[in-house]
Amino acid sequence: MLEALLETRFAPCPYCGHEQEWAFDTSAGAQVFHEECDLCYALVEVHFYVDMQGSLAHFELKREMD
Repeated sequence: MLEALLETRFAPCPYCGHEQEWAFDTSAGAQVFHEECDLCYALVEVHFYVDMQGSLAHFELKREMD
């Protein structure tokens, strides 16, 4: 079983602009998931991509309906 490889980044919520920390488990490769904003509680769609070394390469935070 793959060990969880957590990486974190700070970025603003696409709804309210609140800067918060987002966590990414890179052990399973690229993923899409939903997480609530700490401030406005809006559901944010999180897309992230992993490079060949298994590190976070890029991420996007989107409004649910975008």
